[in-house]
Amino acid sequence: MLQVSTDAAEILDTDKLLQQVVDLTKERFNLYHAHIYLLDDITNKLNLTAGAGDVGRKMTAQGWSIPLDRKHSLVAQAARSRKGVIANDVRQNPGFFPNPLLPDTRSELAVPLVAGDTVLGVLDVQADKIDYFTDQDARIQSALAAQIAVALQNARLFAEQEKNRFMLQERVKGLNLLNEIGQETDDIPPIPQFLQWIAERIPFATQHAELCIAAIEFDGQVYGKPEAINLPSQIAYGLYIGGQLKGRLYTAYTEKREFINEESAMLSAVATRVSGYIENRRLIEQTEAALEEANLLRRAVEQSLDGSAVADMDGNLLFVNSAWVKMHGYDDVAELLGKPLSIFHTAEQLQNEVEPFNAQVVQKGAHQDEVGHKRKDGTTFPTWMTVAVLLDAEGKPAGLAAAAQDITQRK
Repeated sequence: MLQVSTDAAEILDTDKLLQQVVDLTKERFNLYHAHIYLLDDITNKLNLTAGAGDVGRKMTAQGWSIPLDRKHSLVAQAARSRKGVIANDVRQNPGFFPNPLLPDTRSELAVPLVAGDTVLGVLDVQADKIDYFTDQDARIQSALAAQIAVALQNARLFAEQEKNRFMLQERVKGLNLLNEIGQETDDIPPIPQFLQWIAERIPFATQHAELCIAAIEFDGQVYGKPEAINLPSQIAYGLYIGGQLKGRLYTAYTEKREFINEESAMLSAVATRVSGYIENRRLIEQTEAALEEANLLRRAVEQSLDGSAVADMDGNLLFVNSAWVKMHGYDDVAELLGKPLSIFHTAEQLQNEVEPFNAQVVQKGAHQDEVGHKRKDGTTFPTWMTVAVLLDAEGKPAGLAAAAQDITQRK
């Protein structure tokens, strides 16, 4: 296990990390097979990401996946329960799904990859003998899975840092390009302004600047000199954004002339840098807009006078605002996260009010009504509750959003 975990800790490329882990796990533990599923939070599916040997690579290429809510899946069960699951005779276990590429599987052990409070995926190992895995094996593989999860988080963090570093580099490239064309600025301008500056100053890259004009066509707009698009002594360079042709940079001579190789190479490099600038500027703008929207929404919810809470489908709290905390007599948000919604009700309230209310929520998708609540000190008070089911990207229930108003004064 030491060799596997040591290698995992030193690898920062996610794909390479997981492939190395499953190959070493199969070899060092003398197993029939080993593979890793990663959980996609958007689709709620466990996707096969790495498998040992040629068989594992074939299965990965086939795109195997398991819905997290699949009832009779050892892998899904391990992810949901956050505990190791053993099937020592898979042919007698309803949670086993045979694979034609692994005809000799007889025993299976699935352990979750958990980092902190987050389930990242599942390590699944198989043997070709019945009654192969013991509780000690489950503990060993669980310890290995915990180290893999940490290494995976580190690799993902490194990848995110690399992306940010790349964006910073592109920002510097954009500024350098502007400086080269004589446009002094301390920050990257909006895309239209940037394209206009570039198009107006393209002649700096030619041997005959006084005879050269340029235009950039992008998003249905033309920047620079539109006549450059139709002149006979013209050359065009594609602007590829996300691998797709989204525009063109045109340069042309106003007199009959040929572009020399050095000019063409330089202008092609400019077009490539312009494409990278546009792509990263859009990414920056989208990220900033999403963050601002999220922050605005968070501030609106946090500063609301009504209590707000979000829970998973099992009723465990994922979020509460300050009004909810204060309303129920608690000291801070951290005191409540992860706790069940049932702590806010007496046994009588749960039976007579909450259960009928929840039945309406499940049936209709949302419901409003008066519901009694309980404070931390045990005192009760009436509220006007609004609860809605939150759906994931596939339209499946993923959680509950609740809003509560203390209506003691109104009553």
